[in-house]
Amino acid sequence: MGERMDKPKVTFLMLAYNKENEVERAIKSVLGQTEQNVALFIRDNGSTDRTRDICREYAEKDARVRLVRWRRLIQRWLCHALLDAAA
Repeated sequence: MGERMDKPKVTFLMLAYNKENEVERAIKSVLGQTEQNVALFIRDNGSTDRTRDICREYAEKDARVRLVRWRRLIQRWLCHALLDAAA
């Protein structure tokens, strides 16, 4: 696993549910930005396809990616929790 960076300059929140055909392209788009000091939080809300596996693979090999799997969580609370974790 890569090293954790200090506080990222940019934090992304990606919501994913059963998007195995699209999620890898979206992750690569975020990680391929000119600014490399980023954090990507991916919220998988119980996908039944390979979405979670794909996200987990990226989280294991790139420290900028963090997979979060919480069911039935209030959206506002989730956003605040993720932003606090990135700080």
